[in-house]
Amino acid sequence: MATVSFCQGFQALFIAMKEIKNESDYEKASARADEIFNAKPGTPEHKELQELLKALKKYEDDFVKMLKGFGV
Repeated sequence: MATVSFCQGFQALFIAMKEIKNESDYEKASARADEIFNAKPGTPEHKELQELLKALKKYEDDFVKMLKGFGV
């Protein structure tokens, strides 16, 4: 598992709080979520994980809608 620095984690959180808009944002957010997946409730990392997971799900749902729009 690759190590993500605090700055990269903060960047992923910032992306997630705004919105994941492209594959690069998605990959960064996914990598950070993988790294902090076992964060303990009540910690800043757990809050970050929750925000990342919401943003990742929204991006995935939007992607599926787009594919359905193309008849895929």
